[in-house]
Amino acid sequence: MSILKKSATAICLMIMVAIVTACTKEQSRMDTDISIIKESTEAGIIDVKLKFRDENNNLVDEKRIINEDEVLVRNILDELIKGPERTSKLKPVFPTDTRISAVSIKDKIAYVTFDFANFKPTFTEEEEEKAVESIVLTLTELEFIDKVKINVNPISDKFISFIDITKPLSDNDYISENN
Repeated sequence: MSILKKSATAICLMIMVAIVTACTKEQSRMDTDISIIKESTEAGIIDVKLKFRDENNNLVDEKRIINEDEVLVRNILDELIKGPERTSKLKPVFPTDTRISAVSIKDKIAYVTFDFANFKPTFTEEEEEKAVESIVLTLTELEFIDKVKINVNPISDKFISFIDITKPLSDNDYISENN
């Protein structure tokens, strides 16, 4: 019996060592990934590992670098499209089918591209003006954005039908009108 107890104890110890070693390696890998993300986040950049299938149908990492400010701007625009809270008496400025295909920021200008290839909202001139004004006044509240350049796909000089979007717009284009 003592041989059986010693064998069982030895096997348990080997299993525990294997588990601790595996956990330590996994924790070390996670710590490395987290430190990379922390370092990148401090610079306003997020290092993300996206998972894609390879030729053997295995998931493989592909690293992408994402600008934190662009993610924030995209989320803000998504909230504008989502509309006001259900309990609010406010009205939306966009139909919920509105799609944004790209967001980027350069030199304190937010570049926002709307995709109207499959769905183009129907606005009155006043509704279109309020939609563009809503985008510009909302985004220029962020300290890292002074102007907004709106683009549409398919390419057009007008947002929908009325508002000229050939140049970047700032809150100054609207503030004097509202006061």
